[in-house]
Amino acid sequence: MSALKSEKQLAGKLDDWVDPIAPLFFQQAYWKKVPLFVKGGPDRLEELRAAFLGLDLSALLQSAGKPDENCIRAWWLNNGRNDTRLQVQPAQALILFDADFTLYFEPKASAVLKLFEELMVGSGNPLNAAILSVFASKKGHFTPTHTDNNENFTIQLSGAKEWIVGHESAPETKKFFLEPGDMLYCPGPWAHSVRALEDSISLNLSFIKQIGKA
Repeated sequence: MSALKSEKQLAGKLDDWVDPIAPLFFQQAYWKKVPLFVKGGPDRLEELRAAFLGLDLSALLQSAGKPDENCIRAWWLNNGRNDTRLQVQPAQALILFDADFTLYFEPKASAVLKLFEELMVGSGNPLNAAILSVFASKKGHFTPTHTDNNENFTIQLSGAKEWIVGHESAPETKKFFLEPGDMLYCPGPWAHSVRALEDSISLNLSFIKQIGKA
């Protein structure tokens, strides 16, 4: 079995996120086992930039729902303590972001939804088997060590983040620095902490069901 693809996959498919790793090799060697970091390229970032409204945070927030809809989750952490969480409208969210709140939302721009559908077709899962979300955080935001029940793919859209991941089966923790275009797959059982090294926007695809036949 070859670990590399024999030819370039169509842009927008989930397989393209692990390029140049062959999809079958990814499912057998990495899926639900170990993290995978893939350094991004200009093609991947340019495609995502176009789909995500030029990475204009105000436009992305507005795409998440109606102006009077509390469709944005905002939270503020002080070194992992004093957790404050709010559900706010898009205009309020932008003000909170400038006040060092981190934002989490599901964008609904047509190009984003098209990308989501292509990703799910490529994975062989129904649309309700995953959640596509955007995280916007200010420099210095820190998410303490935790585990997720889902299998997570993260692509850095702008800024930079430091991920530290670990598992009881691994002798040492792994550290990854994500810059624009980079992708990190983090298996659900792996604990991880995340720190924003710059003002940051990242895209997260969380699978709530098994992908393919793996």
